Amino acid sequence: MTDSLLIERKPGYIVLTINRPDRRNALDETVTKALTDALQDIAQDPAIRAVVITGAGSAFMAGGDISMFDTLLSREGDKRTDQARRLIDKASNAIRALHALPQPVIAAVEGPCVGYGLSLMMACDLAVAANDASFMLAHLGIGASPDGGATWMLTRLLGSKRAFGIALLQDRFDAQTALDWGLLNKMCPKGEALAEAEALAARLAAGPRSAQHRTKKLLRAAWNTPLDPHLDAEAACFADVSRSADFEEGVAAFRERRKPKFGH
Repeated sequence: MTDSLLIERKPGYIVLTINRPDRRNALDETVTKALTDALQDIAQDPAIRAVVITGAGSAFMAGGDISMFDTLLSREGDKRTDQARRLIDKASNAIRALHALPQPVIAAVEGPCVGYGLSLMMACDLAVAANDASFMLAHLGIGASPDGGATWMLTRLLGSKRAFGIALLQDRFDAQTALDWGLLNKMCPKGEALAEAEALAARLAAGPRSAQHRTKKLLRAAWNTPLDPHLDAEAACFADVSRSADFEEGVAAFRERRKPKFGH
């Protein structure tokens, strides 16, 4: 754990809190490294069944920390472009780690979710936001192009025209709009996003771990896989989980008309 990322273990799941409330949790290199390291560690921990990502204070993440660019602007030519590439590659590593994580991840959003914050939320598997949350890509406002996989995810999640509108027009949209567009799973009253996300995490933690991991993998792959090979992948995953104790418990519980007890 570092000061910029708080890590709290709960029964069956973990809460990662970006902890720069004085900067509205703006992204810097310390946050990207801490988040990447934490996600890579979580991927190897079978005791963690789900992950919640949130921000401390009144914001999820208000984009990138502008102070990161001070050193960048002091350089010229290739030196500037090389430094810029290094900065963005580090931010991209956290998104890569999040996509590779086998456990399901839930974003808990309060307040502004801007720039890389929107990328981070979209990279999570599920998202809950307070009704006062607001969303914006914002990069063009400082003469920059988007990062964190924003253009890749927006196009896939919302379609080309809506993605172009968000990326080029830079309009801010509210939580109800995000819910209507399918970027959120649930909207809740202000101050309750983390509690709602933790409730979902507890539900997931009580579920069949192996089947959940394979379901997440299949859903991620579906974005880029033709139907026939995807059907083969589904068959392979089902065959794998058919050997698990959770599958045996699930079938037994169904026959006995009781709630299954997975992984215990």
